[in-house]
Amino acid sequence: MLRHEYDNILDETTWAIVTQHLPPLLTELETFLARYPEDQETL
Repeated sequence: MLRHEYDNILDETTWAIVTQHLPPLLTELETFLARYPEDQETL
């Protein structure tokens, strides 16, 4: 959806993604990375 229509995206949509969807994703990524601390230097 966001890939090719940047000029048609409402500010509210962008803000919702940043405030509602990115924080849970960050939490999931941190949890995933914590499982493999030895690989962190190669990421």
